[in-house]
Amino acid sequence: MHAMMPSKLAEGPKDNGYKTLSQCTLQQQQSKQLLPPISSLNASRSMDPTTLASISIPDKFKKYPGFLHPYRVYIQDGQTFVVETFVSAGGFGSVFKAVNRTGVFAIKAQKAGVSIERDRQIRSEARFLKRSAHANVVQFLGEFRQGDHLCLRLEWMPKTVLDIIRKRATLQETRQIILGAASGLRFLHKKNFVHRDVKPENVLVSGSAPRMAVKIADFGLAGYMKDGRKLRGPCGTRTYQAPEMLEDGGKKEYGSAVDMFSLGVILRQLMYNMLPCDDLVAVSQGKKLIENLLNKEDLRFSAEMVLEHPFVHQGMPTAVQQQQNREHKDKDHMKKLKGEVEEKTNRPREVSEEKQGMARKSEQKGSETTEVTKFKSRKHSDDIRKLEQKEVAETQGKSLPIEPKQKRLLVQDTGEVEEKKAKRTKLTPDPACATEKTGSTSASANSVKGYIPHPHPPPSPH
Repeated sequence: MHAMMPSKLAEGPKDNGYKTLSQCTLQQQQSKQLLPPISSLNASRSMDPTTLASISIPDKFKKYPGFLHPYRVYIQDGQTFVVETFVSAGGFGSVFKAVNRTGVFAIKAQKAGVSIERDRQIRSEARFLKRSAHANVVQFLGEFRQGDHLCLRLEWMPKTVLDIIRKRATLQETRQIILGAASGLRFLHKKNFVHRDVKPENVLVSGSAPRMAVKIADFGLAGYMKDGRKLRGPCGTRTYQAPEMLEDGGKKEYGSAVDMFSLGVILRQLMYNMLPCDDLVAVSQGKKLIENLLNKEDLRFSAEMVLEHPFVHQGMPTAVQQQQNREHKDKDHMKKLKGEVEEKTNRPREVSEEKQGMARKSEQKGSETTEVTKFKSRKHSDDIRKLEQKEVAETQGKSLPIEPKQKRLLVQDTGEVEEKKAKRTKLTPDPACATEKTGSTSASANSVKGYIPHPHPPPSPH
């Protein structure tokens, strides 16, 4: 039996459907060694900037020359933006929707190194957006590069005018779209910029009427008329191109009027696909505006004229117009305040009762303080006068007023001095000498005083 036991132990326990505690712990340790921790997987995926996003992309976008498959994340200045959906693609790049803790954003990406012209194009768009901060222009939030993607981060706008055309716009929506687009184009044209690719896909919309935000986007083909010089060459989508762009084989010069022709085409699409409307006056005004926008170049309406047209003017004001109204109100208010200030400075001031009372109290306090100072100065002058009198008396040998007690003591002292003088023996001078010197005057004086001279012995005969 003892010889068989080692063989049984070597065979190990049979699998009876359960495992011992040691076997379970050993299996857990082995599984931990084989599989990496979940945190490391998440960290590696989040930190790898070249991992492609696993999102569904419609096949129609893959046919465009500017199609790019987005990365899973995009990192700009230490901030991570996770791609959620593929928005659109075009001839030069693609747009994705990305999410961050701070909000939702749009990332426009273009493949780097395809050509020098394309790289310059997206960089010029970034420079243009930096100089075009406006309520009706999409907000630019920075440029960066990740892998072989040149990227722009923009504010997120959920819809385009093309979406509204497809669902059929209302009259109010049509007015607000044209009003916002014309306001943005007026801002660009004042800066001598021409968009050259105004179409429904490049006019973004957020919100709904009556509070709808309309913003112009995609400035990849925008041109700058330096020193007022016009542009050349056809740009944009054929349906929305102005006739002057195609004249003379694209060699004819043109200006900002090409953007207004494109806006007229957008208005025509909105109007003829608009929901039924009872306001026939507005409909006729809209049709007249379409004719003015699709007119010849020299007769075509400008952005300023569109904003003043009755069809647009009756719509809700854009954020820019609201800002302008606030500025006008502030200016009027400042003028009013300035006039009031000038009037107050020119007319004599009227002191209120409270201020008058405060002035009286201050005057009373001032009079009290003056009396106190006068008293102090008078007392000081009296003290100085006494000191001066004392000094004069001492120099002239005059006695100052003495108190009674001091007077009695002084009298006693003088009496004692007189007694001592009376007891003292006095020497009398020679009468002959006295007579010689003083004459009768001295004799008379001696007689008056009762002075008796002592007899002298007679002179000796020898």
